[in-house]
Amino acid sequence: MLASPPRVARRRRRERGVEEAVALRLVRGDARGAHEPDAGAFSFTLVPIRPRQRGERRSLRTFVPGVSLRPGSLAFNPDTPRRLSTPKSDAFELHPDFASYGPSTLAQALHWKSSRRRGFRRRGPIALAAASIPLVMLDLTRHVLQDGGVISDVGMYRAGCAHADVRCLSVVGAACATATYLGFACLLAGTLWDAGAVTNARRALREHRHRE
Repeated sequence: MLASPPRVARRRRRERGVEEAVALRLVRGDARGAHEPDAGAFSFTLVPIRPRQRGERRSLRTFVPGVSLRPGSLAFNPDTPRRLSTPKSDAFELHPDFASYGPSTLAQALHWKSSRRRGFRRRGPIALAAASIPLVMLDLTRHVLQDGGVISDVGMYRAGCAHADVRCLSVVGAACATATYLGFACLLAGTLWDAGAVTNARRALREHRHRE
């Protein structure tokens, strides 16, 4: 419902009064800021934001070059290149935090959804979803540990290999790749099992045969 003209007029007067009060406070603060350093609880200073450098994450933009919003050794420094354990095409994978959210959240959802079930029909989907978490996180954990210098000689590919495909995978790389695919397969199988996809498909196929 549209507001009546008197209400609109009163609202505009209130807004105008608030704007005038804010402007008056700003003027007073500028006039006596040099004499009263503790005139207000907050102090606002407009500073230019430096442009984001190439390769820098947008969420880590700061006012001063070299200053990061993240503490410790994990802080982003645009002057220090990131050490990659794999080629560039393999460097832009999911962050470990985001990769773990999906399987872990789905495992919790399957646990609460199947609370009324009994036996293996309840524990089966939950077990598959829970088993997918370490399998999916194995390769990402290897990335983080090697890029941080915690471990070494666990590269995805063999050094000096001329082929840029699975033939150059090292033992660790093949194990991590297999674990990743197996983890997503377990996650998909657990989801379909909990949804009763096989039972529903059999029922639909049986009904289709009866119609014919």
